Amino acid sequence: MCTAPAGKAIKGFPRDQVVISSKWGPMRDEKGNFSQDNSPEYCRKSLMASMKRLGVDYIDLYIMRSWDHKTPIEESVKAMGVSTDPSYIHIRYPVTLTGVCMYA
Repeated sequence: MCTAPAGKAIKGFPRDQVVISSKWGPMRDEKGNFSQDNSPEYCRKSLMASMKRLGVDYIDLYIMRSWDHKTPIEESVKAMGVSTDPSYIHIRYPVTLTGVCMYA
């Protein structure tokens, strides 16, 4: 589900009764082409944009969609805990494209 419609759907529900997940990594350029970015900068940018579109102040489950094979995987995983304010994410759970847990 896209974040803006999801934000409208949950509006009015008590926040503690809604579990929200968001993924990061995939991005679309101005031409509509998809690419992958697992940089710490994009991790934070994606998180802030998702929270804004959803109209929430934290995400319960933040998922690294897949690995870009450019950014060292350790940097990508670390970015989820270091480059973001801990109050924004309640559970950090990066997964691979196949859904296999890499770190919890």
